[in-house]
Amino acid sequence: MKLDLNLSELYLALKKIGVEKLPDFNLNYITVAPEVNIDLQLNTGIELTLDQINFSKETGLASYYGRQVLLYIKDHGFKVYDASENGERGNRFHVTNCRTLKEMKVKGRFDRYVLTNNLSGFFAISGFNQNLGKEVLLNAKLCICKNCLSSLNYKGYSCNTGTTKDDIFEKFSIEEFFEKYSSCFTYPP
Repeated sequence: MKLDLNLSELYLALKKIGVEKLPDFNLNYITVAPEVNIDLQLNTGIELTLDQINFSKETGLASYYGRQVLLYIKDHGFKVYDASENGERGNRFHVTNCRTLKEMKVKGRFDRYVLTNNLSGFFAISGFNQNLGKEVLLNAKLCICKNCLSSLNYKGYSCNTGTTKDDIFEKFSIEEFFEKYSSCFTYPP
């Protein structure tokens, strides 16, 4: 996009106050604020190390620079097509420091996770296509981790059994979840 800026009035004002050499004005040096970069990156997903993620001591909710996030494993290996067709066959996403994440940390497998705060419910996943002999990138509507629901007792998940518990799991909405807990974070998603 081309911008036509007339800065002649600015240059005249600078000369009036004694500025002899006028500074060069170049839009190529304008950068986006780091906060905006974080938000853009989180929308598509950021791969981070464990020490860069903050888990609330009170709730266990995951955050990154004051932003509510969720974690998921992008690499689905050979089951990438199954996960893309039916999210229930894919890896679960996490919203809190649940039993599953703690086990992954102990096993040294936490580096597989990606952070995002995208509310769409669709996740960029990757895997290997044996026929093509290369990595493929797809989207999948992954499901929430049941251990996260239990850890937070989301909508009474831990107290319920059977169909009520299944109903909470099946009707889970990322958007509704983020809205419910948004007051715990500095920045909205």
